[in-house]
Amino acid sequence: MTIVMIHVTPSVSIDKLHPDDQQLGSLYRVTLNDEVSEDIADVALDVFHSSVAVKELDNFTFEVKDDNGTTLSLNDDYESYSKSDFGYVDLVE
Repeated sequence: MTIVMIHVTPSVSIDKLHPDDQQLGSLYRVTLNDEVSEDIADVALDVFHSSVAVKELDNFTFEVKDDNGTTLSLNDDYESYSKSDFGYVDLVE
């Protein structure tokens, strides 16, 4: 099991956000299944986006960090949404 944190930061002022997006948290814990050993950030974002509805993605930045606080990089060759069910999400704040 791998645990990472996703930091969600709006890139526009709150009054410019879609009303549904104004309710998003700023920090989520993503627990990935044991079979996930590579593309950690990509899989974490798959799991996050399959569980947390975001109306206007372009209004946010999503940063995936490991338990040391190190930002994990994305793999340009990763097939998005291919592992959406490989973990679960908890709202932290």
